[in-house]
Amino acid sequence: MISVEEAIGRVLEGVRHGDEEETIPASEALGRTLAWHVMANRTQPPSDMSAMDGYAVRVSDLHSLPVTLPVVGKVAAGAFADFEIKPGEAGRIFTGGTMPTGADTVVIQENTEATGGENGNEVTILKAPKPFANVRERGFDFFDEEELISIGDTLNAKDLALTAAANVSEVAVFKRPK
Repeated sequence: MISVEEAIGRVLEGVRHGDEEETIPASEALGRTLAWHVMANRTQPPSDMSAMDGYAVRVSDLHSLPVTLPVVGKVAAGAFADFEIKPGEAGRIFTGGTMPTGADTVVIQENTEATGGENGNEVTILKAPKPFANVRERGFDFFDEEELISIGDTLNAKDLALTAAANVSEVAVFKRPK
């Protein structure tokens, strides 16, 4: 019995795509056959990020509920946290914001109550999530230099979206026969 990889290799040896390969923009490669693997040029996500709108906290602060914590900063969607969560603190965070240093969990906003007047400088946690809940860990999608698409694959729209997400601008494909 042979491995799947070896079987694919044997099949591809007999397939004639053309004598040569060429490098073309990934955006023009729809329907073309890869001559070389596509490797990620970045890690995605590049850091731990919030998967939900809510509050970044330390799960160790949630052992007795409800608990009211001071809100020490805010991270917008797509933004980097410029503050740290120390024991007994929380940070307002939106989907896609990077997790502040010290935080390990996101409590969704539906399980909280903003308190502290007009400034909302405190939050009461009403229901605790499991540890590391609502966090997309660094590299959840892929890591830098990870193989994403294999030699011999015919590129489809999903593959081209993946190359864009992985910061791959060019791909090596077999030239089309003349």
